[in-house]
Amino acid sequence: MGYPRIQPDEAAKLAFTDASKNIADLKSRQWQATNFSVLGLVAVATFSQSHAGRCWQKLTITGFAVGILAGYVAVMWRCNRNLGKFRTRLKAVVDNWIPDLAKDLFGIVDEGTIERIAWGWVGVAFVFALLDIWKCFG
Repeated sequence: MGYPRIQPDEAAKLAFTDASKNIADLKSRQWQATNFSVLGLVAVATFSQSHAGRCWQKLTITGFAVGILAGYVAVMWRCNRNLGKFRTRLKAVVDNWIPDLAKDLFGIVDEGTIERIAWGWVGVAFVFALLDIWKCFG
């Protein structure tokens, strides 16, 4: 027994809804990862103020900072891969089901600036956390 057939218009609506909801969810996850990573790096730097006296302690705390950064990179990489899939679906819906006169309404938005800010924010927090752990400031 197979699935019931749906009309092409309904299929386009389903694909559009699926892609747009998933893109919104993935972008939200990226910002959550960014915020939690920065928060974690601030916590690591704060913790290092009273616990990073010996070299092994500094190495351990540095390991936590590297782990936070590695987790962030993994989440962002995975979200970007999934976003690419959903963008492709969304583009197919627009190309195949949206009238030519309305296609300009579905232009590509600038995500590059947002991505650079997210990566930069975590990168700067990571560098300052390491500088703080290893007491590179006065």
